[in-house]
Amino acid sequence: FFFSATPREAFCFFREMEAIQRQTLQLFMAKPCMSSEEAKAQFQTISRGRVSFENTKDAINERIRGMKLEIRRTTWDLNGETYWVLATSRGIENVDIGTTLDPKEISFVKHMIQKIIKKNGKLTVPAALAMSDYPKDARISSQASQQVLRYLQHEKILYVKEKKNKKSKDLVVIGPRGQLEIFDIINGDENATKCFVCSHHCVYGYTCSNAGCGKRLHLHCFQRLGRSGRDVKCSQGCREVFAPKELQNENAAEGDEGGSDEEEEPEDMDEEQ
Repeated sequence: FFFSATPREAFCFFREMEAIQRQTLQLFMAKPCMSSEEAKAQFQTISRGRVSFENTKDAINERIRGMKLEIRRTTWDLNGETYWVLATSRGIENVDIGTTLDPKEISFVKHMIQKIIKKNGKLTVPAALAMSDYPKDARISSQASQQVLRYLQHEKILYVKEKKNKKSKDLVVIGPRGQLEIFDIINGDENATKCFVCSHHCVYGYTCSNAGCGKRLHLHCFQRLGRSGRDVKCSQGCREVFAPKELQNENAAEGDEGGSDEEEEPEDMDEEQ
């Protein structure tokens, strides 16, 4: 609506909103994904403490849900940080709200997401852009694939995680906004599993060391459960211990596809990249 409306239609839409609601929506239109801290600081500047963010957000959502848009909160799988996102529920065809991806670009993004999921979130940039691994309807030029990746990274739909070891390769990961906007692909993929603690999809997490189990656990769920100092155990029927040493080894092994055979130092996944 925001990009197809006439100037008069857009003017009437915003005129009917209260000033703080209008400014908050415009903030999210300019920056659709913000950390919880940034969103709080920006809203404080707009509202000057006169109204709550929750009430303002709810009022905005009442007006934009009909456009299949909503301001939502999500916890990023990769580091457990909280983000506020202006997300669309219209599916992957509309992840690029400002412009329209052509059919091949849409297919390319879909298959890249599926590759990320199959690799448990550990897909290198060269592998993500290797057109020979894609079906014909998803093959686009090298320049086009890099442009799509840059845009999705800029919008925090996808994210390129740089490796500290120069011999290894950067990884393409699903960003905080992407977790909401491409949930239909994630939840519908047979390779996607859910965290046994919070029941949300778990692309980035750890797998139970019991070979016959296969349950997954988010890093931030592990950290929350481990604050008491007790062992973090798998769900009933398994009860395998998620040992910190095992988690570090799995973390250190990420990015081995096309990278160095040498073991890397485990990264602090809590650190904002």
